[in-house]
Amino acid sequence: MGAISSSHPTQPREKEFVLISDSTGLTVQTAMSKCLSQFDWSDDECLLIDEGEICKITKKVHSFIRSEEAILRIVQEAKENSAMVAFTFADPNLRASTAMLCEKTGVPFVDLMGPMLLRMTDFLKLSPMGKPARLQVSLNADYFRRIDAVEFTLEADDGQAPWLLKDADVVIVGVSRTGKTPLSVVLSQTMGWKVGNVPLVLEVKAPEQLLNATEIDSRRVFCLTINPKELKRIRENRLQVRGIKK
Repeated sequence: MGAISSSHPTQPREKEFVLISDSTGLTVQTAMSKCLSQFDWSDDECLLIDEGEICKITKKVHSFIRSEEAILRIVQEAKENSAMVAFTFADPNLRASTAMLCEKTGVPFVDLMGPMLLRMTDFLKLSPMGKPARLQVSLNADYFRRIDAVEFTLEADDGQAPWLLKDADVVIVGVSRTGKTPLSVVLSQTMGWKVGNVPLVLEVKAPEQLLNATEIDSRRVFCLTINPKELKRIRENRLQVRGIKK
């Protein structure tokens, strides 16, 4: 690999998504991430276009939006930034108003909930409430177990607390950019597992705790791999987005 210089390549193109929700915005953000993953999306920040060209992705999330005045302001800003709008509203009037404003101003948009609710209304022969769902959390033992697991996983992320590995349900190892942290967090949130992850770095010795067979069962240790060409592409993309040229 060549030396890193301070010269700046051509700035990557930028595309902005404006995400609007009458609640937390988790649904629209998850849908957007799932869709972007189909477009050679790298590191939650860029797309690989032709000939290695980078298109930087930015997302603005507007949560708990429940007035037409707020929607008008957001859509006007999206128009100024040549952005695309995606929204989730339980209130049919807000959905209609947002769609009308986007059409009137020429802003591309997607109504993520409307079509589904219309189909379900026909199928169930019932009318939706038209109100944002209340956030309800069951404070049971499983809930607190998951909270403990997430806290453990964040503390043991990226090999920063090797003394915790003996208490981990799962230990993930791998070179940088193989997705260790995202996988660790998902496992702790969904499964309630305490996950430790350790980066493998050339010429850097792995922590002694990882190699201690008396403390860590090797059956709980998993190594993430990646195609070398794909890894090289991801790392080069990150350098280019940050204005660093090899």
